[in-house]
Order: sequence, then C-alpha cells, then structure tokens
Amino acid sequence: MITCVRTTLVIDDHVLMEAKRHAVETGMTVSELTTLALREALRRRHDLPPQARFSIPTFGAGPRHDTSARQLAEIRDQGR
Repeated sequence: MITCVRTTLVIDDHVLMEAKRHAVETGMTVSELTTLALREALRRRHDLPPQARFSIPTFGAGPRHDTSARQLAEIRDQGR
C-alpha cells in the first residue's frame, strides 16, 4: 500500500515555473516531478563516499601546548 502525505513547500517562483514546464513536457504532474527529484537527490546523497578524515600535515614535533608566548615568539624568529 502506498501512502501519500499532503504538504506545503515554499518554492522559488522561477523554479516552480520551470518545474511546471518540465512536468507538461514529460507528461507528469508537478507532484510526481517533485517526488522524483527528491528521490534522486536523496539517492545521490547516499552514493557519495563518506567524508575523509581531515588532517593537517606537520613537520617536526612543533611547540608543546604549554609553550609560553615568549617561547613561541623565539621559535617564530628562528625561522626568519
């Protein structure tokens, strides 16, 4: 059994005009076109690879978390 739910969507006027035009050209209703578009968008979302974990490459040990501002300035100045 297929259940349908009536809902209200806020759609940009230009998008709705284009959707109506496309629906007429393809012999669909705007509701059918909307459902199809949502299914496609959701399918594509599931087909995307999971986000890779982001990491920043570092070189050397770097300063420790308890390094003072003065020590950080000295480290910075050594690189000049």
